[in-house]
Amino acid sequence: MHQFFKITGLALAIMFAGIEIQAQTAADFATIKTRLISSVSAAASFDLNKCNPDGTFTSVAYPASYPTDFTGEPRTHLTEMYMMALSYNTAGDQYKSPDLLNAFVKAWNWWYTTNPLDANWWYRSIGFPNSLYPSFLLMADELKTSNPDAFNTMKNYLLAEWTPAYYAKSLTDPDGANTSDVSYYTFASAVVAGVDSIATQTADVLTKLIAIQTTSKGEGIHPDYSYSQHTGSGRQLYLGNYGKEYMGGIIKFLSLTDDTFYEIPADRMTIFENLFIEGVSWVAYRNMFDHHQHGRRVMPTDGYPKSLACLGGLIQLNTPQKAKLQEVYNWMSRPMEENAMNVQQGNRMFWRHDYMVHKGKNYFTTNRMSSTRVIASETMNGEGLNNYYTGSSVNYIYLTGQEYLEFWDDMNWRRLPGVTAPQKPMSTTLPTVSVTGTRGQNGDTFAGGTSDGKTGVTGFKYNKVHNTEVNVTASKSVFYFEDYFVVLGSDVKAGKTYGVPFATTVNQVKFKDNFVVDNNGSTQSMTIDQTLAPATSNWAFLNDIGYQFITNTKLNFEVKTVGASQVAWMAFNHGNQPVNDKYAYAVFPNISQQQLTDNINNSRFVVVSNTSTVQCVVDTVSKITQVIFFVAGRINLPGDMGFVETNQPIAMQLRQINDSVYVNVGNPYCESRNIFSLTITMGGLFTGETATMDEGNNQTVITTSMPVNEFQGSTVTIGLKKKVVSGLNIIKAGDARLGIYPNKLKAGTPCSFISPEGHRQVLVSLYRTDGTLAQKQHLTPDNENRVTIDTKALTSNIYIIKADSRAGKIIVE
Repeated sequence: MHQFFKITGLALAIMFAGIEIQAQTAADFATIKTRLISSVSAAASFDLNKCNPDGTFTSVAYPASYPTDFTGEPRTHLTEMYMMALSYNTAGDQYKSPDLLNAFVKAWNWWYTTNPLDANWWYRSIGFPNSLYPSFLLMADELKTSNPDAFNTMKNYLLAEWTPAYYAKSLTDPDGANTSDVSYYTFASAVVAGVDSIATQTADVLTKLIAIQTTSKGEGIHPDYSYSQHTGSGRQLYLGNYGKEYMGGIIKFLSLTDDTFYEIPADRMTIFENLFIEGVSWVAYRNMFDHHQHGRRVMPTDGYPKSLACLGGLIQLNTPQKAKLQEVYNWMSRPMEENAMNVQQGNRMFWRHDYMVHKGKNYFTTNRMSSTRVIASETMNGEGLNNYYTGSSVNYIYLTGQEYLEFWDDMNWRRLPGVTAPQKPMSTTLPTVSVTGTRGQNGDTFAGGTSDGKTGVTGFKYNKVHNTEVNVTASKSVFYFEDYFVVLGSDVKAGKTYGVPFATTVNQVKFKDNFVVDNNGSTQSMTIDQTLAPATSNWAFLNDIGYQFITNTKLNFEVKTVGASQVAWMAFNHGNQPVNDKYAYAVFPNISQQQLTDNINNSRFVVVSNTSTVQCVVDTVSKITQVIFFVAGRINLPGDMGFVETNQPIAMQLRQINDSVYVNVGNPYCESRNIFSLTITMGGLFTGETATMDEGNNQTVITTSMPVNEFQGSTVTIGLKKKVVSGLNIIKAGDARLGIYPNKLKAGTPCSFISPEGHRQVLVSLYRTDGTLAQKQHLTPDNENRVTIDTKALTSNIYIIKADSRAGKIIVE
């Protein structure tokens, strides 16, 4: 009997627990429903005289036939229905009005019966439901009682997209913003309609959308907190357009489900917080986003305010990183006139999109490349028709943030800053960039860089070919220092002549009467409709930006009236069919003409190399060396800085601070070419965890493993100290270098070293150059204190041998 009562008691406990869970679930659903209705509620009144007998509105222009051709009409019909629903629920004369309810049902029945469609699938799947679901939230309870037919048809219309196949695809292959849009309006409709199973499915999808994309063409948030969408032929930057739509759907879901059973887990909340801290904040400047982030949008203006609103909503949820989010919000929401000085300064490499951002004290500049992995901004739905060159190492330079918006409609898209292109007439149509085609790609896989958070460098093997537009290759690099940057180009080569010169644009901006140039030693002010070409020039000053021309011949300066704008342009003219041309210039943003002169007279940088194999610039004041090794090789540095050599193509920065050197490296091929291990040889003697000194040759060999999988292309930082002793770690004073003999041998040949510790056992560890452990054992010295290492199990490689606090190296052939 006792056992019976125990079992019965357990069963009752489980039953009551289940009742409590069900009660809590019902209460949470009620909470979410209340929040949903509140989110779409507002006071309103509606003029019933706008209603036609058939359910249409006099205020709406209806198409003559369907489907419409990319217009989405008559979507405003649904807007009028929403105003009716608001009025029906607003205290006053129209509150719960039977006439208003009858007119609302007629309007819905017209829509459901007519079933307007558009050639663009987006309207039926997203646009129309997004305009309809607020009305359903407000009217569902009333319709369910008074007009169940209207309730059911509206519910079915809103849930039609959510099929088992769509649900499965959304879990395995979501498409970012589109999936968040469909999931959100379906979730809202399912909750209010009481379809719990679909509400649970959509909540599951919305939760799992907050994830890091690890596949090569994943749509959504990437490991570097960039955002990608429309990745048919390569990853595409889209934070300022699709990204802000994605953020909008997610933040609404988070606000609805906060402190309910649908609340998202902490790890996913961290990802969403970091999207703003590490992503949004870096592409924001003076109430605008970098234009590279807006994709095909013709006028990129709404991404900033909508993203800021999402950030504000996230802060209201009191998430763990609220303080950081609030800091970002505070400076992003400042009036534009108060934004002259960047609160956030530094450099960031978004390796998943071949894209670098640099923020100075009072300027913002970006460099967008492309590759076989990453595409330029797309062309679609009649938008982005001029985007062909947007992935061609475009270097936008912003002081006010309005530099390019000021003449957007009159911009010459073959003259984007940094682009090398044939100077065809603007009337010559550019190729479009289909998301499923390859026109937006670059023909080479080398496009990347490295950054230490303050400064950084990018390298790009430009290879742009289209059968009628362009055939050009070049080696390009951009070197970002704290308050200026240097741009190098080498081996500019055209594979075809088009009867017009190829040019590399330095900048193209609106002319504001302060365009001053050096014309072969004489200062000249450019005027409207004036061209100076070819010019020999050492500098130019335009709209508070100074330019120093290191390659100072064959320059073009132009001020031209284009449409309604007066446009200033400067560029290097490479001729009609260049074979091996070069360019080099430095940019000093937001300075005076006198400051430009001072910078030139007291030059702080040296261009060490500008070739197809290596491009290198050294800031001799900050002691920063930046190098792009297009191939493995060696370069000698100026003065007593020695040399640097690498066994792999790599992007590299060396920053010297007192007796320390910080080495930053990144794989510009990303996942296109695996670089698992990197060996760097530097002139001079340094110690560090991965460093081995070669005192005889006064050089140090550094070996490091490189990131793998979706992190290929990210920066690795190596810290070194000037000469102490060699080894894997800094060795205590008094310890001797580990002398191994022979140190070059064949596998199976033993090697040995003398132990100063007598007959005490020594822990000996052997590491491969990729950092993995090859063998580890305790060895006892012989009568002569010699420790012998067996190498039979080793393969050809360089091995670092560590014995207690000493270290050395052997080469097994």
